Amino acid sequence: QETVGDVRAHHLEFQQDEFDWEMWVAAEGDPVVLKLVFDMSKQMAFGGQNSAEMLTTILYQNWSLNPKIDDKAFTFKPAANVKKVNSLFEGIAESMGGQEAISPLVGKPTPDIASTMLDGSPFNLQERYAENILMVDFWATWCGPCVKELPILMKVAEQYADRGVALYAINQGEDVETIQRFLDQQKWKLNVVLDQKGAVGSAYAVEGIPQLVIIDKAGTVQSVHVGYSPGIEKT
Repeated sequence: QETVGDVRAHHLEFQQDEFDWEMWVAAEGDPVVLKLVFDMSKQMAFGGQNSAEMLTTILYQNWSLNPKIDDKAFTFKPAANVKKVNSLFEGIAESMGGQEAISPLVGKPTPDIASTMLDGSPFNLQERYAENILMVDFWATWCGPCVKELPILMKVAEQYADRGVALYAINQGEDVETIQRFLDQQKWKLNVVLDQKGAVGSAYAVEGIPQLVIIDKAGTVQSVHVGYSPGIEKT
């Protein structure tokens, strides 16, 4: 127990993959939240800022519990100049001058891939998704986030293999010797597809890696995720 201002409070600490946080709850009377502190240092570290620290503190005051609320208080009337989006993050990205978070590929037939596997055998995507739900990951050996993500995707693919899930890693621009040497060092057994000229990456609008594309058995893109996050296994 600690005090927040002059109020005695329970101090709780939480740890998560993406960030850590703390909460102070009143120990007497109504158990209202008095304070929250979010530590985003883990996110900074994943972005390469290992020595950076970012804390956000929120204080709650003047609680009014169980007030009488007018029925019209939560009636939503959008302003004339607002735009409806499919995702909150899409709207945030646009408001900050960025790209939409939802890929234009989602919900559409997947672009076909005709390429070569690392062992020299032909690879045709259309033949693969008729049998499996595909996790198609664009990567390179020099990409740190890719190297962090791929073992997680391999684990998920193995876990759901008996339910028709398969992982294919589309290497961006590297030669066979470089890729094979890397796989030997990592002791990975991975289905690698070559994309040495970037044609496949261009068809899937790859601007940053890793980029993970989920394709259903009908050949429809169900999800596109760019970048690595520590919660990717659960996602």
